[in-house]
Amino acid sequence: MATGAPAIGESYTTSCGSKPHQPEDARHRRSIRLSRTRWAGSIGGMGIPVDPMRPVDGPVPRGDGWVAQPKLDGWRAIVDGRGTRATIWSRHGTDLTGRFGPVVDDLAESGLLLDGELVVFGSDGRPVFHQLSARRPTGRLAFVAFDVLAVNGEWTTDLPLTDRLGLLDRADLPDRIDRAVTGPPAAMWDAVRDAGLEGIVSKRTGSRYLPGRRSASWRRTKNWTESHYALTGVSRDGAGRPDALLIRRSGSSRTVRVELGLTWELRSQLAAAVPPGATLDGSIRVVIRHHGPATTPRDAHFVGFALTD
Repeated sequence: MATGAPAIGESYTTSCGSKPHQPEDARHRRSIRLSRTRWAGSIGGMGIPVDPMRPVDGPVPRGDGWVAQPKLDGWRAIVDGRGTRATIWSRHGTDLTGRFGPVVDDLAESGLLLDGELVVFGSDGRPVFHQLSARRPTGRLAFVAFDVLAVNGEWTTDLPLTDRLGLLDRADLPDRIDRAVTGPPAAMWDAVRDAGLEGIVSKRTGSRYLPGRRSASWRRTKNWTESHYALTGVSRDGAGRPDALLIRRSGSSRTVRVELGLTWELRSQLAAAVPPGATLDGSIRVVIRHHGPATTPRDAHFVGFALTD
């Protein structure tokens, strides 16, 4: 297994192809016996072939027995290439084929079922999350595969992670499907922080894929950033109760809505201190924890009020 820091960020799309996960014992990998479990069809009537496994949140693991992959700023998705037409599904079971089908078309009849992320890479090779919602994304739209759940119609979910990564390495993938970079958690975490990416998901090397389960065998560590903003207003729900902060970055005209992290006590204080429809002058500063750049924050959480002189 590689021991150096993985290449992430500006060279991510190149490193996906040039530095895949390397099997520790190639002779063993060639003799892998796949699970004989056949396709079970759709789950929950949604049509998605498998309910994705989910991580728990936690710190970067220490010690042996773990590998990590970057958590990119994209949409989690399952790609099914078992039929004459490849399909792609969101983690909630929404069929995304009509919108993103061209990304995975060449995987049809490959017999592969892949777990990964839909990502738009900008000109600098970094993920640009908001482009996924654009009608015509600007950048390179790709599916980044980080796990193989079936090969030739046979489940691989009971295999240990290292074996599944070996199968992913040897899979013949089309140009718009990348392999996720895999490396030691500590080195991956350093690389992700330096690149300003969303975080990492560390996985036990011997772990099985558990459909629909949130398992401690997968651990997500988020790369949060804290930034200061001016409080410009308070949004209210239909009953007139405060339900979000309206904030703005200095020098920017873009207003950001923050709902997460607001306690009932804070909402009550805002209701008493800020009249409905009032616009604040920006003298009150707040601290927000978020992913992505400060000008376009994602997953914004209210942390507290900034101290002023």
